Amino acid sequence: MHIIQLKIYTTDLQLIKDIVTTGFGDFDQKYVNSTDDMIIASSEQSISRNGTAIMNLVVMKKIDDHIIADVIGAAGGQQGWGNMDFGAEKAFTNEMAIRINYHCDEKNIRVQKVA
Repeated sequence: MHIIQLKIYTTDLQLIKDIVTTGFGDFDQKYVNSTDDMIIASSEQSISRNGTAIMNLVVMKKIDDHIIADVIGAAGGQQGWGNMDFGAEKAFTNEMAIRINYHCDEKNIRVQKVA
């Protein structure tokens, strides 16, 4: 599992949700659930050539004047030596963090990597 936490200096949760869910692209399964102050977005993709499944999760929580986004990538495969993700989880978290940074920068919204 690989996690990147971002602090996004806006309270526009819908905007961040749209950036994140558009970034899921052509994943096999997508799930989004939200309240007034929190959104959970998840996607899953199976890669048959190596038996790997990729599970991606972004949890966004509005706190005071900002949003905390936890970008989580997890992947797994077959038992034993086949249980490798070939960097898929890090690729997702890095790409999603870059995506959030890029689109927020276009709107003059500051993003800070927390962890």
